[in-house]
Amino acid sequence: EPLEPASPTHLGLALYAARRFDESIGALRKVIESDPEFSIAYCYQSMNFLAKEMWGDAIATLQKFVELSAESVVALATLGSAYGSAGMKNEALNALERLDGLSRDRYVGSFWKALVWIGLGEHKKALENLEKAYPERESLMAALKVWHIFDSLRSEPRFKALLKKMHLDE
Repeated sequence: EPLEPASPTHLGLALYAARRFDESIGALRKVIESDPEFSIAYCYQSMNFLAKEMWGDAIATLQKFVELSAESVVALATLGSAYGSAGMKNEALNALERLDGLSRDRYVGSFWKALVWIGLGEHKKALENLEKAYPERESLMAALKVWHIFDSLRSEPRFKALLKKMHLDE
């Protein structure tokens, strides 16, 4: 379907994973312009902004993602990570509290809490949550090797051990 936003959105994600952030931003901008209610495009767009340390753009994009996704776990966690990366510690901790609140009504995996801790620069807490996410079988654990947000953990022995355990160290 030529007007379906999913295919060009996935192209944006692939460009992000290849660390071709500017190209990904351009592709996702077109998706958002053509379908401003397609929430996942905002998520992927924010990941590019985070990679480029464009904190204001990342936060604004994520706030829109939170709105469109009815405060999804993914949206809140990524927004919390952006707040932490931008030095907005109180807002990041508030996002963690909101995630804890959501966990009373729905599943909130450890993977998502790890993202916020990474944004806050709390590597030990991030790794604890990623290690919990492994037996929880969090599907996005498969992105550990390529997702830019994990770059700050790559030199950590515990992170390397986790990649090895998941057979992602080759």
